[in-house]
Amino acid sequence: MEDLSEYNPIGSDLRKGQLRILEIAKEFDSICHKHNVTYWLMSGTLLGARRHGGFIPWDDDFDVGVEKKDYQRLLNCLEKELPENYKLQTRKTDSNYKHCFAKIRDLNSEIEENCTIEFGYKFNGLFIDIFPFEQICINEKIKKPLDCRYSELKYKFKKGILWQLISKLVYYISSLVVFGLRFIGLFIVNRFSHAYGTGFYAPHKLATCFPVRKIKFEDFEFNAPNDVDQYLIDEYGDFMALPSREKRVNHSNKIKILDQIR
Repeated sequence: MEDLSEYNPIGSDLRKGQLRILEIAKEFDSICHKHNVTYWLMSGTLLGARRHGGFIPWDDDFDVGVEKKDYQRLLNCLEKELPENYKLQTRKTDSNYKHCFAKIRDLNSEIEENCTIEFGYKFNGLFIDIFPFEQICINEKIKKPLDCRYSELKYKFKKGILWQLISKLVYYISSLVVFGLRFIGLFIVNRFSHAYGTGFYAPHKLATCFPVRKIKFEDFEFNAPNDVDQYLIDEYGDFMALPSREKRVNHSNKIKILDQIR
């Protein structure tokens, strides 16, 4: 395989950031284990574990999945038990945060994310993403537009009474639709993907995901889907093939490690 050490050499800002993210992930794993919450590595994080034994060399992201039935309970535990140098980021803790999935932010770092600079987030440190998963009975072409309305993303940053009224109306209608789809999903077990509202869609089979097993990631063992290769094939196809150089990009323009909490 091609030598990829040029992307994150020891001492580089990216490598320092990756190791800080790894610390967050270990704390997350500890709290999940304590409260008997099942999670699994997913997306590029799982791909990195399988293909590189850790982070994708040019990546600064860490994604985990949690079943929706455990999601809120986990958030409650994280909010109470995270060390003081970490902060759970949701709409509850950061009014400018727009997503319907949570992050754990490191307060001893700062990053400039390529796609979120304009939002003015309260917390802007290195992070891990926590995605709720549930049984989905619709395809991507329907789910993504529905997610946009269900999570109020389309109108959230528009001002004025009219837009607020439109937003609430669309949200309530979408909520009824989602309620019906969730009921139908109880009887359909062949699509297991990001929960309604997250804006993502990567369907898997329950048997591919559970029961979880361990996979080595850097110097630690995290939970992974039961059939790692099938999970990655479903999402990426030929997952062992490296992308072209122009596609090897990370999520941040800048990573800054701080000495202490501000």
